[in-house]
Amino acid sequence: MEKMLQLNNQTGISNDYVNAFVLLSINCMAYRRRLKNFESNLPAIRSTLKKYGERYPAETYEKVITPKNQKAVKRLDELVDALRNILEEDYLEIVAKIDSHLYPLLDEVTKLIYGAS
Repeated sequence: MEKMLQLNNQTGISNDYVNAFVLLSINCMAYRRRLKNFESNLPAIRSTLKKYGERYPAETYEKVITPKNQKAVKRLDELVDALRNILEEDYLEIVAKIDSHLYPLLDEVTKLIYGAS
């Protein structure tokens, strides 16, 4: 069994988990700055969005879900489901929801991983 990577002392969530959301964040920022269209990146973005237990299987990592992080893990999994649902929509619907849906969801993910500030 491997130890969990980069556990946040405050939240009990792995700081490494933010990497599951980086590709989506970068592509949303690039689109908003009119740097590029990210429709061709959607398959890769979808494949990186994993629930906490998918990213850190209990058969591989020790203490994936603990009393300290179980509420946050449950909410993170709900956020992954919400993001996946949006990313299954038509591309134009997705980009229309960057500010209204995607950024608020990604902001909540960040706060759950690093602690609300």
